Amino acid sequence: MQTRPEQLVAVSRLLTAEDVAEMLGLDVARVWRLSRCGEIPTITIGRSRRYRREAILRWLEEIESQPAR
Repeated sequence: MQTRPEQLVAVSRLLTAEDVAEMLGLDVARVWRLSRCGEIPTITIGRSRRYRREAILRWLEEIESQPAR
């Protein structure tokens, strides 16, 4: 079975907690804590957590649109 071009889905590289920490200017431990409590959107693969860049950017936009506490 051959894949046609219209069937291909562009998949971006998944980020590690270290990548996200660098992207956000946070400590890796803070990223892990936010991930465990469900604050940051993650993908769990086995025992590993990975992050989609697009999901992190959407999450940041959602935070920015919320009223300050």
